[in-house]
Amino acid sequence: MKVFKLSHNNTPPKLRAINEKIATLLAAEDSDSFGQELSALIEQRDVIVTAYLKELTVDEAKSFAIKELEINGKLIDIINPLKCEARTDLQQMTHRQKVIKNYK
Repeated sequence: MKVFKLSHNNTPPKLRAINEKIATLLAAEDSDSFGQELSALIEQRDVIVTAYLKELTVDEAKSFAIKELEINGKLIDIINPLKCEARTDLQQMTHRQKVIKNYK
C-alpha cells in the first residue's frame, strides 16, 4: 500500500482530517465511486484551505500557501495518471460498444 503524505507542520486539524481521507482513498483506489469520492474530498479540501487562509496574517498565509502549493503539486502528480487511465478505459469501452453495435 502506497502512503501519501498530504499534510505539513502548519496543517490545521480539519484539513489534516480531509488529507487523511484523501490519502486513504488514493491508497485503496478500488471503490466503485472512487472518482466521486475523490472529487468531493478535493472540493472540501479547497473550501477548508480557502477559509483557513483568510484567518491567517499575511506572512502566515504566504508560508501556508507555499506549503499547500507543494501538496497540490503532489495531488496533481498522483491524479493525472488516474485521469489518463480513466480516459483510456472510457475510449476502449466506447470502441467496444461500437463494435458490438456493428456486429448486431
